[in-house]
Amino acid sequence: MWYTFTPDDLDRIRSETDFEKVEFHPKLPSTNDRAVELVKTLSDVPSCLLLTEQQTAGRGRHSNHWWSGPGSLTFSFVCDVTQFGLVPKDLPQLSLATALAVRAGLSDIDTSCVFQVKWPNDIYLHSKKVAGLLLESPPKSPNTLIVGVGINVNNSVLDAPPEIQTRATSLFDTTGHRFELANLLIQILHQISSHYRRLSNGKLQVQPEWQPHCLLTGRDLHLQAGSQKVIGRCQGVDQHGALLLYSDGHTKRFVSGTIEHFE
Repeated sequence: MWYTFTPDDLDRIRSETDFEKVEFHPKLPSTNDRAVELVKTLSDVPSCLLLTEQQTAGRGRHSNHWWSGPGSLTFSFVCDVTQFGLVPKDLPQLSLATALAVRAGLSDIDTSCVFQVKWPNDIYLHSKKVAGLLLESPPKSPNTLIVGVGINVNNSVLDAPPEIQTRATSLFDTTGHRFELANLLIQILHQISSHYRRLSNGKLQVQPEWQPHCLLTGRDLHLQAGSQKVIGRCQGVDQHGALLLYSDGHTKRFVSGTIEHFE
């Protein structure tokens, strides 16, 4: 269905993906918060997928709020990165690989749209944000990765607060079409699994795969990196997924930070 998951949809998701546990909630404050609860309460956390029809307190990076309306796709999954042959130090590349996977899944569903990635893990459609990711690794479970994904699919940003309407879009707003959420979810999960395995075996090189879809390359931007504010021109990313900025006559490398503005 275009706004929720039926029992048949959930059976398909269980049979067509690798998750040992699939939870569906009609309403949740945050799928990532639910994932954190599972990690805290279970001594042996299975690979699990958490879905909700309505997310009321979604979280973005740096405690930002993620708005979602009826028909959006909001989910989180929990996995052990070692099952893909990866380790915690691979998290920066995993973040970009996840964004590339979501972008690929969206492109598979609608080839007429041009989806781009914005460092470190946002997806844009026609220069407006259509999806965001939140990756977390619990301190006491360093090999456990929690990935939250929010995608504006069949919802309309016309229902969002004014400040969101100016910088976001949805698949429905852009194309005028509704999409089956289960089909999109399965496609994206397949792409994520494929990208993680390719990253592990060296077949996914982040830099050359990121560059053709990079929203920021050649643009001037303002980056907040800790207490440092940097203004520079984006030169893409390096092979480790770090942002490259040309500023004050030098190319500078950043492994973390928040892009506050870009032109």
